Amino acid sequence: MIAYRQINMTRLESRPTRGKPWQYTFYLDLETHISEPACQDAIYELRRKTVFTRVLGSFPTDAAATG
Repeated sequence: MIAYRQINMTRLESRPTRGKPWQYTFYLDLETHISEPACQDAIYELRRKTVFTRVLGSFPTDAAATG
């Protein structure tokens, strides 16, 4: 759902879910912005396929730093 929309995933991290043995919470960093339709579609699909989804932030990319 992410690659299909040509969104780059720059980080995938898993952490044990507090108080729930053998369950994990996943954190993703994506190269996109919440205002992009592809990002909105990907988040919609994640929400349909997961128990819990939360956007922690959406920040502009510094184009000058990336060249």
